[in-house]
Amino acid sequence: MAGLTLGVLNTEAVAVDLLIAEMAVPTGALMLGCFALGVICGLLLYLLLFAMPGRLRRRPAGSGSSDSRSITLPDA
Repeated sequence: MAGLTLGVLNTEAVAVDLLIAEMAVPTGALMLGCFALGVICGLLLYLLLFAMPGRLRRRPAGSGSSDSRSITLPDA
């Protein structure tokens, strides 16, 4: 619904220069494209900075146990 509203209210064409090509794009489509690109870049940064390092820390390299869900408790 927001995309439809954005597209209807912003119909003017804007010239976009991409170094190798130049094209005219409606303002609403340009804003939706930039928003989608920002969401994708944000998700990739989240994966690289937060999700992947956490997964790498949880799985020790070279552990020979066949059951990855087993927990070893220290002797008290």
